[in-house]
Amino acid sequence: MRAPSEEDVGKGLAELEGKNVLVTGGLGMIGSTLVHKLVRAKACVTIADSRLEPYGANEFNVHELKGRVEIHSTDIRDREGMSVLVKTRTSFLTWPPK
Repeated sequence: MRAPSEEDVGKGLAELEGKNVLVTGGLGMIGSTLVHKLVRAKACVTIADSRLEPYGANEFNVHELKGRVEIHSTDIRDREGMSVLVKTRTSFLTWPPK
């Protein structure tokens, strides 16, 4: 399996325009990078992050997106907390995009 090209990534993100996307771990380095790309692609982004030490959650990673993303301090192991967030999210990412 090959890694997706920048063109593939761009096509995949374009498909998420206007979609509700939930990013778990969105305050960490990798998650926040994805959040920035999704916001640029005009997706409606919600972040769920447990902010557990030492996993690198840092709200500064998305500080410039304040008011453009929702941030919830929720652990993915919290079934009830996550079910509320998942019910209103409709998009899932699959790589490489089809």
